[in-house]
Amino acid sequence: IAMKVSKLTPNLSKNQDGGVHWTLSTASTLFWRVKGDAVNALKCLRHSLNNAPPDMKDVALVSMANIYHQAGLLHSALIAGGAALGISPKLVAIHFTLANIYASMADYEHALQFYYSTLSLQSTFEPAKERIRAIYCHTGSTFRFHSRIHLR
Repeated sequence: IAMKVSKLTPNLSKNQDGGVHWTLSTASTLFWRVKGDAVNALKCLRHSLNNAPPDMKDVALVSMANIYHQAGLLHSALIAGGAALGISPKLVAIHFTLANIYASMADYEHALQFYYSTLSLQSTFEPAKERIRAIYCHTGSTFRFHSRIHLR
């Protein structure tokens, strides 16, 4: 898909691997994810990662983290998510993604840390509040984190 679109927009493709602009291969990832084809989605993301400017590589990395997470490749997901966090430490989606990965690993302490950091960046982010409640319920309130964020 990205190859065909890049032929229609040649200026986007200059100095890119295979003549495809990184934004097009990132967008193509969505097509493959909807189709359920993680392998092709990851190929597109690798292209994006190799061609994106340094400050935009987080887009591909957090997407990779989500795909690895869904595939059960949790350590790979943490590596990709951690790399994304290093590029964009204030991006809510990265904090939430890392929290979800840690929760899947049953590392609830780290999961809670990232859910709370998600809320520190966006206090109205309801999915993070819901997951915090679920962890406290699941663990019987084993962890006692203090936060100024109200979990209604």
